[in-house]
Amino acid sequence: MDHTWSRILVVGCGERFASDEVAGLEVAAQLGRTPGHICEVRDIEHCSPSFLEQLPADSIVILVDAVKSGARPGTIHAIRLPADRVHPYGQPTGSSDSLGVHREIDMLQRVKGPKLYLLGIEIEKWDPGIGVTTSVHAAVLELVRELAKLNGKGQPKLPFFTEDLRSD
Repeated sequence: MDHTWSRILVVGCGERFASDEVAGLEVAAQLGRTPGHICEVRDIEHCSPSFLEQLPADSIVILVDAVKSGARPGTIHAIRLPADRVHPYGQPTGSSDSLGVHREIDMLQRVKGPKLYLLGIEIEKWDPGIGVTTSVHAAVLELVRELAKLNGKGQPKLPFFTEDLRSD
């Protein structure tokens, strides 16, 4: 079934002063400086109820965040939300393919209306301070390059997903 999505919103999530945890915020910052795409770009460090309420129901929301799963650092995980394998960091899980995310991402899974996706970048380290590891930096650049291709021409395809963004 086709559906017309009025907006594509890319939301970078993370912590500015926690090494690889800044990955989502860095994707948002770089994508915001990149011309030619149709994405609205935002960044959030902390998700509030008011942010959740402001997500337009007729939009595609692509959340970009640092994740922990035990995969190789710099691995890009592409997940349609809600997903059972996504859980807050530190929470016990019975799944070997579980993906630890910020509490805010877990909260966003409960939002009704917009079509939600998570592009998670596997982190290598979490240390107080500024700067990302080489593997995470490469993944940030790859995501920015792929998201910048969403230019409104033809049928949009979300990077790292096989489904058409217009399909329900």
